[in-house]
Amino acid sequence: MCIRDRRYVAATVDELERALRRVAPGDRHCYEVIDARRPCWPYFDLEFYRGGAHNAGVDGDALAARVVDAAVAELEAAAAREDPPAALRVEAVVLASERPAKFSRHVVLRVFRGDGAPAPLAGSRAAGVLAARAAERCCVSYR
Repeated sequence: MCIRDRRYVAATVDELERALRRVAPGDRHCYEVIDARRPCWPYFDLEFYRGGAHNAGVDGDALAARVVDAAVAELEAAAAREDPPAALRVEAVVLASERPAKFSRHVVLRVFRGDGAPAPLAGSRAAGVLAARAAERCCVSYR
């Protein structure tokens, strides 16, 4: 499968299962399946292409660090607004899968309360809000 053959689907689990039954087992490929009803860890798929002058000056590792810092700052700000304010510990799991022509980092933020209890986000909607706020923080810092 080449990149232009990718398809993005939003479906319930039952709908996805019915659709996959019509595809030969060796041709079934799913990536980043998200159940909106379940708590989740914040996840960032950071990628960009390189080549010629395209993104030549971009430091991908520094960019990834900026995104992580911005997301952690948002998580900490939200915890500070709780009554009483909550202490957080955030572990960043960073997976590198780049090629010469493409920078790629997959970042999962594992969030824990001060007492060590896991504190995942409420679901994909909360993850989207966090991603938007982290992106805004990154953009503001460039201005």
